Amino acid sequence: MLASTAEDSASFWLLMAALVPLYFMLSHAAAWSFMPAASQRAEVSRMQAALDLLENQPGEVLFISERQLLSFNEIQGVRVIPEYEKVFLMEMAMGNNQPYLQAFYADIAGHRFKAIITDTISTRIQGDLNSFGVENDAWVQKVLEPMLLEYEPVLRWNNASAHLLMPLGQDALKQDLLQLQP
Repeated sequence: MLASTAEDSASFWLLMAALVPLYFMLSHAAAWSFMPAASQRAEVSRMQAALDLLENQPGEVLFISERQLLSFNEIQGVRVIPEYEKVFLMEMAMGNNQPYLQAFYADIAGHRFKAIITDTISTRIQGDLNSFGVENDAWVQKVLEPMLLEYEPVLRWNNASAHLLMPLGQDALKQDLLQLQP
């Protein structure tokens, strides 16, 4: 009987050791929300319509994020530009890889891209006291701010977690794109 109690006690504490951190992790995580499939399809259709509108413009479309839409053929007519994927861009920004960053800046300044698809746009500097603040600040200072000197956000999808940026100074085209936003 005593051995059974010790086993039960050990099992209880093992279970608690697993559940307590899980509880705190889930209770402090962002809320999980999933859009209905029909709503997601409508968002992708609006993105495709925007890219179709830009079809005759010179340049390429850069998907920094949301590349899964290209991988799974949800978006048509756009090729992947491998050198500027978000994780790789972030790594180059964190490592301050100047040859790579200067090539990126030249592509941005030369308006190589008729559109850029990226995720959330926030230029807030967080500092090293915040979790991932250093990473955020490298992204803001070495990628986002240089991009926003030449490109402006025009459209957004998925509760503002995906944005289409286009070169500055294309007001007529910008107005055509804005008509696609519900």
